[in-house]
Amino acid sequence: MTENTAQWLKVIDVAKLLSVSTVTVHRMVHRGELIGHKIGKLVKFRPIEIEEYLKNTRIDQKKNL
Repeated sequence: MTENTAQWLKVIDVAKLLSVSTVTVHRMVHRGELIGHKIGKLVKFRPIEIEEYLKNTRIDQKKNL
């Protein structure tokens, strides 16, 4: 595995990044909006997958006018 596990994000990190609560992050995982990885009892996130989520949810103003 080439990815450093220290680079994984915790639920609280993702919540702060997205400006939502930790409960909302868990709900987003449950609905399939975010990709979470169960590691032991914890849910962790790869930064690249959070970046992809943000790219995919971007609103293109030209398309929405």
